[in-house]
Amino acid sequence: MKNFYFEYDAGHELFVVRMYGRITDDVFKASYAATPQYLEGRHIRAALMDLSGVESYDVSSAAMRDVSRLPPLFPDPTPRWVVAPQDHIFGMARMFQMLSPSGRDMLHVVRSMRDALQAIGIHTAHFERIADTP
Repeated sequence: MKNFYFEYDAGHELFVVRMYGRITDDVFKASYAATPQYLEGRHIRAALMDLSGVESYDVSSAAMRDVSRLPPLFPDPTPRWVVAPQDHIFGMARMFQMLSPSGRDMLHVVRSMRDALQAIGIHTAHFERIADTP
């Protein structure tokens, strides 16, 4: 099972990956690897990873380290937010943030989508799901 999909708000130029269900090392790495193909032709003002729908987050610290060492999908100065309402997931997102080398200074971890949108300076986003690529 894929356990993630992508959305875009063209009016605000916001890109989001939404993860749900059980997230494992493989799902986490697959979402990172799949993202670039969904960015084509889109101007990105800010990016978000929404983990609100995650029921089980079984991502190892080794996988976090591996992905944190990869080049950022949205390098600075593009602001990025990880939305992680659950304590354990929030902590893992903060670990990813701390393990990352330079280039992720604009990565923020927040508890809600409202917090992220407020930080971006908008009240309401109009996300539309991006069709899966073959």
